[in-house]
Amino acid sequence: MKEHLIPQFREQIDKLCKLSDVSWQAFSNRLNYLSLPKDAVLTHHGAVEDKVYYVGSGIVREYIVHGKKEFCIDFCFKNDFSSSYSSFITRQPSQYTMKTLTPCEFLVISYAEMTWLFENFLELNVMGRKLVEILLIEKRQRELNLLTKTAEERYFSMLAQHPQYMRHIPLKYIASFLGVTPESLSRIRAKRMGGVP
Repeated sequence: MKEHLIPQFREQIDKLCKLSDVSWQAFSNRLNYLSLPKDAVLTHHGAVEDKVYYVGSGIVREYIVHGKKEFCIDFCFKNDFSSSYSSFITRQPSQYTMKTLTPCEFLVISYAEMTWLFENFLELNVMGRKLVEILLIEKRQRELNLLTKTAEERYFSMLAQHPQYMRHIPLKYIASFLGVTPESLSRIRAKRMGGVP
């Protein structure tokens, strides 16, 4: 079932580093295919993350619950890697929940398999380091955007990067991600559409 996702996955891996046939074979043989419907939980708050997910199709939402309120902290789209990374690395409980917003397909690898690959294949260890570097850069950019850009600027940036997905994300989740109320987001969208919310 995973074969149709392998070419696009290999393309993303090649952007990180070129793997030898031996390393790629060892890696790809340990990938599992997972198909989930909308609203399926990948990782529960409080559970120890055991997997890294490559999103072959669909959208994943990451969120925390504080009191009775949900706060959306990120979205993952096609060709993104998704995991509760701090939990995956430290083996401590996840601080947030990961849930599918749409039907999704994934390629999945476990902590045990990933650790074995890193210990036995230098190329894959380098690949893992490069992936972590990219994730850290993206995290820092999100933090800077939150401090230096308005919610309107962040919304239009998100829209420009992922126009094909935005219609599938409920406005309340986008508003939560941007740190504004749904009403404020409606006004931002109305300005772009010439007054039509």
